[in-house]
Amino acid sequence: MKHRFFPFFGQHAAHKITAFLAAVLLIFSSLPAAFAADADLDILIAPPLIDPNQEEDSSIHTDAGEGEAETRGHVILFLYHDLKETELDETDDPEYCTTAAKFEQDIASLLEAGLLPLNLSAFAKGDYNPAKDYFIITFDDGYRSNYELAFPLLKQYNVTADIFACTGNAFLPNHFTPAMGREMEKSGLVRIYSHTVYHTPLSSMSLFSYRYMLSASNRWLKRMFGGERENFFSYPNGVYTEESVRTLYEDGVQLQLVQYPPKEDCGWDYASYGLTRRFNVACDTDVLAVTQEYFSKLDAADIEKTEKGNQ
Repeated sequence: MKHRFFPFFGQHAAHKITAFLAAVLLIFSSLPAAFAADADLDILIAPPLIDPNQEEDSSIHTDAGEGEAETRGHVILFLYHDLKETELDETDDPEYCTTAAKFEQDIASLLEAGLLPLNLSAFAKGDYNPAKDYFIITFDDGYRSNYELAFPLLKQYNVTADIFACTGNAFLPNHFTPAMGREMEKSGLVRIYSHTVYHTPLSSMSLFSYRYMLSASNRWLKRMFGGERENFFSYPNGVYTEESVRTLYEDGVQLQLVQYPPKEDCGWDYASYGLTRRFNVACDTDVLAVTQEYFSKLDAADIEKTEKGNQ
């Protein structure tokens, strides 16, 4: 059984020692700024997604009559990693790598099923029609195939994607460069966020060090790509704790993405802190089947909530 807060995702292949040294240099290069007064986190802090102390707004969906379940759409988030042009190599992990043809097939099938593309920025702001169904494409790690294979398909289908890049790996040959990232962001279809500096899981360092590393990664993103961006974060290996979720929320992180959120009876309202579920897309994942199963569960939960409210 997977641990509620420390699910096992598998390990990525080890990177070159030079990348590790570059990551260390990147972290320590901004030590003076990181320990400055309030200004050290000012560029990271954005308005909270949801105030945990705020009462739930029940006036958003008003189509249902008294005693009826609300008819509303849902949003599903998909997680990709690396793509290959034709077939996977023997060294590729099919859990975290798929083909460009499969990626295109996924997009086409979701669109044909009537789902609409959405990005994380609009999702966090609630800037979409709550009566419709949406899908969000995300990538982790920052592989070069995101630019060479995925980006052309995003443009072809006019679909958005959000990439969580390990900033310390930006100059490795199998990762996209800052210039490639700027080109993708300039298109308006792609936005790049932090996946830490060097894909470091929370279990390998203190939360204090983790927060500092995330700060350094976000500063690098700001230098490379410019402009203000929302503060979204994807946990490497999906490792998180209740303390990390609450603390990063207080630091201004609006969305914290994981594959396995806590169980509903965990005793704390994790969704109000921006903890958001994604579904990993393996080489053999049927995205439509995953979507239908997930939306059916959400519909059932809506009906149950409505029935309890009418008792």
